[in-house]
Amino acid sequence: KLNYYKLDKKQRKKYLERLNELSYINSISNFFKPKEKYQIYYKNEAFKKLILDYFSIINIENFDNIIDDLLEFLNPVMDVHETKRITKKDIDLIFKTIIKKMPEFENILEKITLNILILNNSHKYVNSATTHSKNFEYFMIFCFYMKNNEEYKEGRINPIYVFLHELGHIICWIATKKSREVPKSFFEDIGGDYFEGLTPDNPDALEVFADCFAMMIMYNTPLNCYNPFSNFFEELFIDLEKYFSKIIKELQ
Repeated sequence: KLNYYKLDKKQRKKYLERLNELSYINSISNFFKPKEKYQIYYKNEAFKKLILDYFSIINIENFDNIIDDLLEFLNPVMDVHETKRITKKDIDLIFKTIIKKMPEFENILEKITLNILILNNSHKYVNSATTHSKNFEYFMIFCFYMKNNEEYKEGRINPIYVFLHELGHIICWIATKKSREVPKSFFEDIGGDYFEGLTPDNPDALEVFADCFAMMIMYNTPLNCYNPFSNFFEELFIDLEKYFSKIIKELQ
């Protein structure tokens, strides 16, 4: 890890100028959408992509603050590989399953740039994370080894479910063009019937929305064996299919 704060003023300025230059070059490359619907990066290449893209898309005016923000995210990263992480095979199966279930989802992938970073590390606080550009057209999913906690040990959470959860956040962001807001239709069509007391001002609404997307995709597909909520009422899954089908058709 770079000890940025031990650099003297001149070294720090030179370092920031170089990062700024690299981030600009990298942001230019993001205008050219690859032919693939999503790009996967591994290990060291993934880490390089994380750092360069972080500077390109993070919405912070002051460059010093970006350094602080990035170091805060990277400091809890650990070199521990005792659990599982998602694989390219898993990701390809996930997108194949989604598109088979909701063909219109493919049109959404055509409109955005999605980079998936499979990192050779675990993270103290998260199993995965997702960030986006200011205009919500470029997204980056960071995939870590799973946290070795009770949820993981008891099979209540797994890499495939976590990845689908992150895709649920992306759908939410595209639908609202906001980082911390859930579509009002979710509370009208789903929330009131199944999640009593869930309101738009509740921070948990973002996680519930993403969980609902994940469990809906898994329902009645080969991925259902990874669904930790498969014992929920079937009526919920049916209503979620109807709801997300409508949302995705509107977004394509």
